[in-house]
Amino acid sequence: MPLEFKNYFLRISNDNLNSFPFVHEDIEDCPPLVMNFRQKLRQLTPKTLNHLKQPIAKKTKNNKGVSQKKMHEVHLLAAHIFNHCRNSQLLVDLGAGLGYLSEALLELNPDYLIVGLEAAEDRVEKARQRCIQHLPPAASSSIAYHQHFIDGDSSGYIESQASELARKNNGQDLQKMSIIGLHACADLSVTAMKLFLEMPRVHCLHIMPCCYHKLELQSSSPEASDSHLFVNFPLSCVLRRSVETRSQKPILNRPFLRLACQQTKAHWGQEYTEKKHADHGYQMYIRALAELLRQPEETVKPIRNAASSSENPITFSEVKRLYQLESSEGGFNVDWRLSHEETFLQLSEKFPEYQGPRLAEALTCLQASLQNLCENLVLLDRLCFLEEKSVKQGIPLSARYESIFDDKVSSRCHVLIAEKLS
Repeated sequence: MPLEFKNYFLRISNDNLNSFPFVHEDIEDCPPLVMNFRQKLRQLTPKTLNHLKQPIAKKTKNNKGVSQKKMHEVHLLAAHIFNHCRNSQLLVDLGAGLGYLSEALLELNPDYLIVGLEAAEDRVEKARQRCIQHLPPAASSSIAYHQHFIDGDSSGYIESQASELARKNNGQDLQKMSIIGLHACADLSVTAMKLFLEMPRVHCLHIMPCCYHKLELQSSSPEASDSHLFVNFPLSCVLRRSVETRSQKPILNRPFLRLACQQTKAHWGQEYTEKKHADHGYQMYIRALAELLRQPEETVKPIRNAASSSENPITFSEVKRLYQLESSEGGFNVDWRLSHEETFLQLSEKFPEYQGPRLAEALTCLQASLQNLCENLVLLDRLCFLEEKSVKQGIPLSARYESIFDDKVSSRCHVLIAEKLS
């Protein structure tokens, strides 16, 4: 972080800290280098409307133990699919998990046929059990869950399972199918796009991408994560050409994709108190210290029920109270040693008088400022890819992203919607 940035964030007011990620709003008392950074972000980041304030679904016996966030996403995505896929006879739920989305959809339309595909066998079994426990008996013949790892060669498997489910339900002749998915992690949302283009009977795609930083690398070499060697990013020809023709290559690496996955500026909020910022910065800084103190063969794990507070001193004893050292190979506990304490004292000299926690919170602020720009690039790249492929294959379609969730509740709030027009 440049020195001018450090000095600015060490003296920033709480109001300006809250407002900083909202780059389309002016803030006062901003030094030239920091002002230039915000102006560049303003030029590159679309001005968006305020986050959607959507109601949170009430808990029922069917979703006991499910987080409010998950309930929010399941019910809103189910309602969205129901309103946009009325002509679909069968839905293919990629990454079906425990079946929450499939259950919500069947409650909205008992006539749906749903094929749920999930890579983890234990989740498939739990989804089947939930269907029996929480849905009417007829639902057991309308939903079919299968263990299957979805990849580019899955079209034949999907077609066969869809046809089998249709045959069991009065021998329906399937004409239109939709591919759907909630939390399509890493490459799964890209695979869904490719299956959508490849499969003639699939006419709709409604999928929520997430975890961009987990995209597969072309190479497992240590250098790969610091270069542009992802299998599916950049994905479009237009972005690939842009990267290749620039003398100074953009930093489209895993840290960039991690930035795209950060919480949105809406979650950062504009009402945080000084105490809330101080506590969060303290937690980040202490965790960072613990990570820096460990040896390569060690890992650190938070100690359960050990609460931290910005009112506590930043000492080696506090690090030991909050974090346990473990062997990365054996998983057994390891004692903190004198060498760890000596390293702690060296690090402490760099950030005296609570500068560390304040700068840690500044880092979070900068992440929130960059998040929208990074995610927009990832998502726009995929839209361009869809357009390029549809033109090449002669498939007229419409494609867009919609933010259907409250991004204060769910940071990944964008759903890719694509529909073949012929």
